[in-house]
Amino acid sequence: MPPVQPAKRAVPPVAGGGGTINALPDGVLQHILGFLPSAKAVQTSVLARRWRHLWKSATGLRIGRPLDKDPMSVEELRSLVNHLLVLRQGSPLDTCEFTIGGFSGGDDVRHTTYLLCLSRLELDGVRVHSRLVNFSRCPTLEYLEIDCCDLSLVTKISSDSIKYLRINDSVLSSDSRIHIYAPNLASLHLDYLRERTPLLYSMPLLVEAVVRIDEECTDRCNGANHETCDCESCDNSDNMADGSSNSVLLNGLSEAKNLALISKSKTLKTLLLNDYWCVPDDFRLLACILKHSPILEKLTLQLRPEMTQPKAEMKLCVSSTKRSAAISEYLMKVELKCEVVDDSVLKVLKFLSTYNIY
Repeated sequence: MPPVQPAKRAVPPVAGGGGTINALPDGVLQHILGFLPSAKAVQTSVLARRWRHLWKSATGLRIGRPLDKDPMSVEELRSLVNHLLVLRQGSPLDTCEFTIGGFSGGDDVRHTTYLLCLSRLELDGVRVHSRLVNFSRCPTLEYLEIDCCDLSLVTKISSDSIKYLRINDSVLSSDSRIHIYAPNLASLHLDYLRERTPLLYSMPLLVEAVVRIDEECTDRCNGANHETCDCESCDNSDNMADGSSNSVLLNGLSEAKNLALISKSKTLKTLLLNDYWCVPDDFRLLACILKHSPILEKLTLQLRPEMTQPKAEMKLCVSSTKRSAAISEYLMKVELKCEVVDDSVLKVLKFLSTYNIY
């Protein structure tokens, strides 16, 4: 008869409760709690002694009220967020998500301190005020995505730290341009913007940029003399308020290593290009722009964009009898502005002559 085997002793549960989830390290549990709505995460504090403070170090903060619930006041939201942040006592935060079905009362959300610790911010379907997109006090923010938002009240987006910026399907101001100051930006995507296109400041570290403009873009000068207007917001302006040269979008994009300009609009009639688009011995960029501007009426080439006042200006003629089929049939005015007529300028003139522009 075989010897009787001793009975196996039951393994005692891990301290803090009886489920297998309790065997996980604190860091894993805090990561899991980061995917729960914050109200649910806080409720886990009653499960056991070990869980009492785990939620305070959850890697995500998710606050909101679905569309089918009664709207909350701005002050109620602000008070809730501030209270949660105080209880977290500075614990690292990877994700902060707000899902707001609506607000009761005013919607003036001040730029509060809970943005200071974020590295990524996504805004979806909200009306944005200028104070919210002033990120001068957010040194860790690197990724900013704005999707389907109302930016008509925004005058400037400013950040020294942002490296990725995407603005998609959003409404901009019809009266003035948004100034985008992001000198460390590496990637820029502007997709399907309406009203006035943004004015971009220098982006020397820009690696790739994609700009897509559709038929709903109504960017144009409201002045009576829009063809010769020098106002800051004019779409064919070559001046900024400080007197430096500028061509709205293209000036900020001129330092991009990879650039895609996509437009479904057939309303481009006036265009100003700096010397980035007129590289001697390689005019492929300029040729591509001319080919894809079917109703262009006026073209200005400013070959020294840093100068405030060009020393030489040439008004060229487009041959009416030998017009090239590769350019717009409406192109009548071509101007070339430069500081001195040197070898590079002569090469540009030679290239234009291949289109019978003299």
